[in-house]
Amino acid sequence: MWTGLDYIYPKLQISKLVWNSIDISHSSQYSVNMKIIITGDTHYGYSRHGNDENVKMIESIKKENPDILIHTGDYGSSSLDEREEYWRVTRGILGSIVIIAVNGNHDYWDATHKVNSIMDITESNIKVFEKYSIYHPFTNIVIKGISIRGMDGWYFSDVRTHDPNYIPHYFPEGVKWLRDKSDMEFDSLLPLFKKDKQRGDTTILVTHFGFIANDDDDWKSRESRIFGQKQYFGGNPKYENYIDDVDYLLYGHSHHEFEGVASNGKTKVINAGSDYEFPNYRILEVT
Repeated sequence: MWTGLDYIYPKLQISKLVWNSIDISHSSQYSVNMKIIITGDTHYGYSRHGNDENVKMIESIKKENPDILIHTGDYGSSSLDEREEYWRVTRGILGSIVIIAVNGNHDYWDATHKVNSIMDITESNIKVFEKYSIYHPFTNIVIKGISIRGMDGWYFSDVRTHDPNYIPHYFPEGVKWLRDKSDMEFDSLLPLFKKDKQRGDTTILVTHFGFIANDDDDWKSRESRIFGQKQYFGGNPKYENYIDDVDYLLYGHSHHEFEGVASNGKTKVINAGSDYEFPNYRILEVT
């Protein structure tokens, strides 16, 4: 098991974070075969064209008649208003479909520079999730034998990005809290996934930051050219050593569509590959 996570949070307490949870294991509303739509990196608010394309995609998702929509983060672009508007539009189109989402790095942004802390942003995101019945997978989400758990994640390295310009008090307190939060959440999910597998559930791990070595995309070098150097923009690569009880790993962040298998040879890995004004989704059928 992942260890060494005895972190202390003097100012930002993770224990304050309370997300919606759901357990409808025995509901007759859902069939044995579950259709799950995966998307992410929609960056609503980035541009008017991007917003229009997102609406078109959500309307297409509605026609797929899915049981669950999973969003792997960066649903908004740079402000709480954009994030709330995205979920208002999405919920309005999809109706009562179960929606599950994690937060990406852009979902901690505040372009207005009026928010005082990461905790304030996080609590605002929680309120929006509650308002539009969005479920965060760092809770109990079990639907007809499918256990969906997850975490937001964070960068493993101190890479050069635009995040410090929009996340309040990013250095040094904010980035440490976000990285420690990622490790703590990952650590806490492992025994839960083990119990899920012992129960016979199909297990799904959702995060924003990928950490799979087999991902063959070139986004790391492509994005790093903005800053003139090659960097690793993913999550903690050591996580991959501890996902034997995970059947599916869903992530975003790279803006690169990917489907493959983790190094353990059995965990299936999917990234829907949205890219700002070009939203995309993938269909996962679980039987």
